[in-house]
Amino acid sequence: MHQLTTSIIINATPDEVWLALVDFPGWASWNPFLRDMEGVALKGERVRVTVNPDYETLFERMRDIDPDNMMGDGVVLNKSSSFKPLITAYEPATLLRWKQRHWLTGLYQQSFRLEAAGESGTLFTNVVEMSGFLVNMGWEAAIRPMYSGGMQLMNEGLKRRVEEPEAFNEQLFELRR
Repeated sequence: MHQLTTSIIINATPDEVWLALVDFPGWASWNPFLRDMEGVALKGERVRVTVNPDYETLFERMRDIDPDNMMGDGVVLNKSSSFKPLITAYEPATLLRWKQRHWLTGLYQQSFRLEAAGESGTLFTNVVEMSGFLVNMGWEAAIRPMYSGGMQLMNEGLKRRVEEPEAFNEQLFELRR
């Protein structure tokens, strides 16, 4: 099992971060890595997740993380890929997790954890776990650097989105509790 963990402090309460996280239609406006989400953020629901990063920004981040990794220099990746994971945990203002199993690609699980940090901050932790034959073959060369960079960009996008006061719709939040 391969695992990547990234985190960021967001200057907002866990409730405010949660609101942006479960507003799946809003992901396209702030998430530069997982750009399209379809479905409802509730345990037991299947959602459609589309990985469609801004590759120029992603490759720049990947070079910052690992300057010796030449991925991106002349590499052309599929511009978009989608999968339909099952939401396995939905704990408001605390945890959102989904997973998918596929006979060829193996297990993919992603968790988003929120913890209070100080009086009005949130530690947002983004964890991806993967296993399987194809993951093992491409982990070091492609998957690890791409997901490390993409998860960091996602965290930063969520931080920008949440720290803007007009980003929140309290009525929507109450409906999703």
